[in-house]
Amino acid sequence: MKFLSVIFAFAAAGMLSLSAATLAFRGGEILAAQLSTARPSINGEDRFAYPNDLDRKIYAALTVRMTPGRALSVYDYSLEAFGRPSPCVAIRAGSGSFQAGKWEYANPDAQSSYTLLFVLDGRQVGLQKVENLTLKANFPPPERAEQQVPFVNLGSRPFPTTVPADGIMQARQ
Repeated sequence: MKFLSVIFAFAAAGMLSLSAATLAFRGGEILAAQLSTARPSINGEDRFAYPNDLDRKIYAALTVRMTPGRALSVYDYSLEAFGRPSPCVAIRAGSGSFQAGKWEYANPDAQSSYTLLFVLDGRQVGLQKVENLTLKANFPPPERAEQQVPFVNLGSRPFPTTVPADGIMQARQ
């Protein structure tokens, strides 16, 4: 009987992890993590601000909801894949356009979502249906500065303009 209880507890824990729609991170919670080869529109983009030598680009969008009192900036986080860090190049609030000139949300609304945009090497990233990438907090404290995040590959489909408030995160691979 005790053995069956243990099996049931593990099965229930597994089902809960499969139904998780958000993922906690240092600044709040991640609602969605997606990759796409479709180039999103970026208002105010300066092609010299984040120069890269990538022959094939893939875009990574990380949609988050911030904890009250936490600011959000393009300088706060980077994504690392295969030892190569990629900076955040733009942020959008809600379903708006990506803004390269808006580098900080000093007091983000805790009920709103914000999407950080990164450009990665498409020769190394985007080959799997789900890619585990490392989200790095660029500033101290070092606790929880790195976190694995599963990104769903959308292929050539563009990023959705809205993400449900309860998130669409995939279970970790």
